[in-house]
Amino acid sequence: MSEKDERKVFVKLTKKGKELKNNAIPIPEKLLNTLLTEDIKLTEVMLLKDILNKWVDILSKK
Repeated sequence: MSEKDERKVFVKLTKKGKELKNNAIPIPEKLLNTLLTEDIKLTEVMLLKDILNKWVDILSKK
């Protein structure tokens, strides 16, 4: 597409997709709470997050 191309694409979730999205919303908070109750420091969680984000960036370039 060129810079002048003004076409738009609209995407919406199916009913099943909306259900999956709603089921996934609490996962990060549950994961963090579980890790913090197992004597894992917040700094360790943040370091892991940074490392995983770096890996995602690297792997998405392949």
